[in-house]
Amino acid sequence: MQPDKEYNNIFILAEAKNGELDTLALQMASRGRQLADQWECELNALILGHDLESPVHQLSDKGFNHIYVVDDKEFEPYHPEVYVNTVTEFMKVQKPSLLLVGYTYLGMELGPILSKRLGTNLLSNCVDIIYENNSLFMTRPMFNGDVFAKLEVNELPLIASVQKNYLPAIEGSFLPAKVIAVQQDQKAAEIRAKILSILSPTIEGIDITKAEILVSVGRGIGTKENIELARKLAEKLNGTVSGSRPITDMGWLPHECHVGISGRIVRPKIYIALGISGASQHVAGMVDSQYIIAINNDPNAPIFRVADCGIVGDIMEVVPAFLESVPQA
Repeated sequence: MQPDKEYNNIFILAEAKNGELDTLALQMASRGRQLADQWECELNALILGHDLESPVHQLSDKGFNHIYVVDDKEFEPYHPEVYVNTVTEFMKVQKPSLLLVGYTYLGMELGPILSKRLGTNLLSNCVDIIYENNSLFMTRPMFNGDVFAKLEVNELPLIASVQKNYLPAIEGSFLPAKVIAVQQDQKAAEIRAKILSILSPTIEGIDITKAEILVSVGRGIGTKENIELARKLAEKLNGTVSGSRPITDMGWLPHECHVGISGRIVRPKIYIALGISGASQHVAGMVDSQYIIAINNDPNAPIFRVADCGIVGDIMEVVPAFLESVPQA
């Protein structure tokens, strides 16, 4: 299966915030460039925002043929109607065979709307994309990440949202892309909502997003009382305790301690996962950690796919050994 002549290019929707590129675009480019070479078509990018000189420069030699830039102050802060109207009209003209968006807050909101408006299918939460034996396959987690399904795509065009840090970032340098400025002229009447302000939730107590070391617990901790073991380890490392959604839903930890795409997004220097299986929603909230240590008695736990160091064993045996061997921070 290959795209027909009418839909004969691949697009990546690159995200930028406050003038900084989300590196997920470079990861999507690794597969996008590979597919474009196999399909003998162009790989292009669309980026929307304000003060985009730096993000565009980062994208310029990463395998794109063209980079279309919509740079206007009305695109920051993010306004869903402004974004979706712009992207919809742009893609109606470009007609990509495959549109890759991030499995991010922005992508999760825009993806379904774009799918409806463009009349294409949407495959969300993908972790891999390959083309082999004349077929396109997408891999995505199912059942909270306990299994991964490899799905064959039998119809193009398609929109796919991609999870961060599963695909490698594109390597090497390519010929500079042609940068094309796109002018937008949206009518005020088309925008029904007005952004008055952006509110961040009030965080009581310790802010886990600012912790350099996190000791995070999942259902594998067994009981609420066993969380004290995690607290002792965190205290010895001068770190902070956090947890997965089931732990906070049960009230074992405050909701402010929830790590995941529906909780807090954390990027500590060290992330220690105790008894966390590694559901995709949780991984999305901590995968940017500099160093990930996972302890789980299930050798097939998905958390080991993103861990830098994995220990297969009983938490109640491994953590006490840690406490004895690790010096006080």
